[in-house]
Parts: sequence; structure tokens; C-alpha cells
Amino acid sequence: MVDFQILYSDAQLLVCIKPPRVLSTDEPGGVPDLCRAALSDPNIRTVHRLDRVVSGLMVLARNAAAASELSRQIREGEFDKSYLAILHGIPEEPEALLRDLLLRDKRERKTYVVTEPGKGVQEALLRYH
Repeated sequence: MVDFQILYSDAQLLVCIKPPRVLSTDEPGGVPDLCRAALSDPNIRTVHRLDRVVSGLMVLARNAAAASELSRQIREGEFDKSYLAILHGIPEEPEALLRDLLLRDKRERKTYVVTEPGKGVQEALLRYH
């Protein structure tokens, strides 16, 4: 059984805690599937994702209009995600901007750090303090 919790729900949206190792996308056993089962609501839609390995808060839409509005907010930079990471050791600098090049392997459903730009490679930025 997955430790899953809905923190807020109204007619437009819901907020839940995505457990680690659970997909945030609309697949069997994913967060939307869990929410639909918990609320008996077939209309729940994903509007953003979190990596499979992490846990965190997710906002989901409960109808097409809410999904459209949340998607617009994400597109226009009005929707913000913050991450809190726990790490081992002490970084060399108390604050920095890290840059990596990432390549997604869709067949393996994994993302790899690569050293050269190329087709399908995206830059990832991480600012920490």
C-alpha cells in the first residue's frame, strides 16, 4: 500500500503528497490514478510533474478549465516549484549555480548527465544556498 495523502481539495483543484517512487504522470498507480480512486473523480488531470524518485506536493486539476488555467500559469511563470534536498557532506561553496547537460532516454525512462550538447540535450540549472 502506498502512503498517499490529499491535503486540500475543492471543485477546481487538489493538492496531495506524491510519495517517492510513484509516477506523477497519468499511468496505472500514478498520482492521478491514486487521486481518482481516493475521490471517485474520473476528471483529475496532471498539470506538472515531479521526478519519480522524489516525494513532494503536487497540484492537480479537477476539470478541464482548471487544467487549462494551471497550465497557463506554469507557461507564464506564475506557478513556482521549490525543492528541498537533503545531502551528505558539505558543499565547497555555501551558495552556487550548478549547470549540467541532460539527455533523456525514453526507452529506459532515465535521464543521464552528458558532456556535449546535441540532439535532445537540455541544460539543467540548480541554484543552491
